[in-house]
Amino acid sequence: MSSASPNRFLQAHDRPRVAVFTSAQFPAKHELTLLERILQLGREQDLVLRFFHSSVPDELPDTADTCSLLARSMTAPVNDKWNDADRAWFERRDPEVVERLLAVIAAHTDRPVAEIRCHPALAAAFSMARLAHAWGADLLVSQGHFEAASAASISRALLAKPRVHVVHDQPGDALLPRLWPWNATQSDLLIHSNDSQRLAEDASPQTDICALESEDVDRKIADLLSRDRRARTPHRPTRSFCTARAPQTPAAAEARPFLVLGAERTGSNMLVGMLESHEQVKSYGELFNPRLIGDDVIDGELPVAAAPSDLLPMRKRDPGAFHRELIRLAAAEGARAVGFKLLYYHGCINDALVDHLASTPDLRVVHLRRRDRLGRWVSHERASQSDSWFAVRGSGSDRPRPVTVTLPLGAMLNDFLLQEQQEERADATFGHLPLMQVCYEDLTAAPQRVADEVLAFLGVPPRDLEIRSRKTGTADPRQLVENWGELKSSLQRTPWRAIVEAE
Repeated sequence: MSSASPNRFLQAHDRPRVAVFTSAQFPAKHELTLLERILQLGREQDLVLRFFHSSVPDELPDTADTCSLLARSMTAPVNDKWNDADRAWFERRDPEVVERLLAVIAAHTDRPVAEIRCHPALAAAFSMARLAHAWGADLLVSQGHFEAASAASISRALLAKPRVHVVHDQPGDALLPRLWPWNATQSDLLIHSNDSQRLAEDASPQTDICALESEDVDRKIADLLSRDRRARTPHRPTRSFCTARAPQTPAAAEARPFLVLGAERTGSNMLVGMLESHEQVKSYGELFNPRLIGDDVIDGELPVAAAPSDLLPMRKRDPGAFHRELIRLAAAEGARAVGFKLLYYHGCINDALVDHLASTPDLRVVHLRRRDRLGRWVSHERASQSDSWFAVRGSGSDRPRPVTVTLPLGAMLNDFLLQEQQEERADATFGHLPLMQVCYEDLTAAPQRVADEVLAFLGVPPRDLEIRSRKTGTADPRQLVENWGELKSSLQRTPWRAIVEAE
């Protein structure tokens, strides 16, 4: 059902959180021994664990812990715009620290700072650090010589948290392995196998060193957590995924701003269209879609007094000023609520916009979620293949032909994990503001009832709203997956086995 709920991600907690940076593709077989030890440690010491990686393979390890590892997994996006935005966020927050980091990495790799700043693997490492910061990690754990190690070192510098690193064999001659000596010195504890003890001792003789096979490993990790907890202030600070500016005065107090937030294929077109049919609501579409920004297109009908020649450059230069101006113009025409649709990705690559929204007084956030992960992903893939993302209610000519899809296991699980991460990120970013959770399944089953709840949340009187869109597919999503039989056995070993059990 639709509900307003508190944000658990912004509340203080007593359980320590351990961020484990794994290899790019997770879970890798060479990591399983360590990951199993960490799972055991988490159970014994009541830790909250999260495993950070970039992708899930199409073939999962056939181990008893695979499901537990995936259930505690978080993907870091491999996306140029997203990675650049995360690095830029740290540069605005701690410019001197980032500048020193880039200079040190450049010195160790004998590369220019400008090249290091744009290196794809290091850009992804900044995104992992951003996730660890947002999630509130108390301890950083990594192993290997590649993205995971660099992400942990960058996180240690930016977050000032203790770090454990597991040493492998001598790294090869490539860019990231050249950072091995620096990664070693950026560790509070080096754990090694019997074959890599000399490597650990030579790399960082001043760092505490312990064998993976030793019974002291768990105790040393627990000691690092205790040390970090003793260093905290008595009241743990509230965390947010963004740094909000000081509250601003609304441009038009009588027009309440709102945001419809969610992923693709969660009913956002349907809800935005229904709200737009209310005479006291001004509801735009994807105002900050980067493609529409590049094409100088505004998704929605502008007020009569609007001047596109002023608004279009303003949107590129100052998204906050653009948003405030739209509210002012709509309020002048009698609107009592003014909002737009923001897809997760559009916010992640536009930090200036998110910072503005998080500090907008009286912003109401309608957070759309879809419980059926498989249904959302099948709908997304069918829409991508047919290039049909929206269907107008009552029209038949634009209905896409039935499309079946083949879903690689890794890509599907990556999407499931990404959706969970983005839902957490949204709740954490806007948890200090009035936030209403709306489920796609409730919206499509009873659109007017849910719309009435949303209107009450926005403070406008109820009306019978026009439903301007319809679902682009109604079949059981499993019937649309050509390789469903191949996926069933793999899904049974994951946290999403209920998809199979529902048959």
